[in-house]
Amino acid sequence: MDDYDYIVLRYVKLPYAGRGFYKKYGKKIITEHHTLAGEEIRSKPTLIRRIAAALEDYLQPRFLTRTAGIIGVTGEITEYAQKGLKGIPGCVITNGVEVDSIPEYPAAEFDGKKLNLVFASTRFFSWQGLDRLLAGLQQYKGSVSIELVLLGLLENKEKQLIELINDDKSNVDIVCPGYVTGKEKDKAYAKANLAIASLGLFRKRMEEACARKTREYIAGGLPFIYAYYDPDVPEKSDFAMCLSNDESPINIDAVIEFAGRMAEQPELPAVMRTFAREHLDWQVKTRQMVNFVTTGLLNEA
Repeated sequence: MDDYDYIVLRYVKLPYAGRGFYKKYGKKIITEHHTLAGEEIRSKPTLIRRIAAALEDYLQPRFLTRTAGIIGVTGEITEYAQKGLKGIPGCVITNGVEVDSIPEYPAAEFDGKKLNLVFASTRFFSWQGLDRLLAGLQQYKGSVSIELVLLGLLENKEKQLIELINDDKSNVDIVCPGYVTGKEKDKAYAKANLAIASLGLFRKRMEEACARKTREYIAGGLPFIYAYYDPDVPEKSDFAMCLSNDESPINIDAVIEFAGRMAEQPELPAVMRTFAREHLDWQVKTRQMVNFVTTGLLNEA
């Protein structure tokens, strides 16, 4: 590590175990932040989590004050990490992907009779907002059949609700293959008309995010719905629909209307791929990081 000018290190919650590393290399370290650390810990209101969150709130500024700089993947996250710090420069560099490594899986043609949705997450934590989607499906009474494929690990209460919906709703079919990767994931994406991104970030007191999976959707040509502000996605995007970031059930009729509009744009997958190359590729993000080091950190030195 002594040979490097800077070390970019993803910030890990409750960093006490790394105190020696921070002490030795602090002024070379640029921490990268992907969430509001304390608020994420608090998202499950148990006693042990409240204690852990208080400890995180205490430790984070004391570790970060030793560092060279801070990168947050959104402005909200950057401001949170810089809270209470003086003289530590920060910048926003959103998540990127290697576009050429992502297969093209343009949205399957929506025929107006059956809507295929895919929702992917390693595990469906509360901030994924799956419960909002399930509540919307429970309320849905339309004639268009809905198939929802959930790629990820589920909590028992979600499994029970899914079983209830599948039993009660003849126009809804929820399929749960579990957490999958590689060709299985690509196959599920290729079958989908729309993808789903996080719908419950308010549970971490977050309004902004830039999930990696949405970058995969864009690079692959798959339109999606989401419920937060993404710095990289235009406010009036041709390929994404932004929903409210709250407890309300998802309006399935509105999702169907959005799918219909997407089906009227056969050129959209190519447009999305080009957008990903120009705005989301790692080459773009690397240039932004170099610019931060050369103009932000060196000017502060």
